[in-house]
Amino acid sequence: MRHNSVNSARWWLLLLLLGIVGVLLSGCASTEPENASARPWNQPRGWETGLPPGMYEGR
Repeated sequence: MRHNSVNSARWWLLLLLLGIVGVLLSGCASTEPENASARPWNQPRGWETGLPPGMYEGR
């Protein structure tokens, strides 16, 4: 009886490890070969500088 429970535990452990490896290898892959946009996401827009528009004008 003990031999059967050890094999069952090993089987479930193997399935768990294979599942974890499968999730880690799949990741967040995209089907697009290169995701190049016209504007990078981390570049601030003109209104995101934090300075009022009057600060840019010379007197």
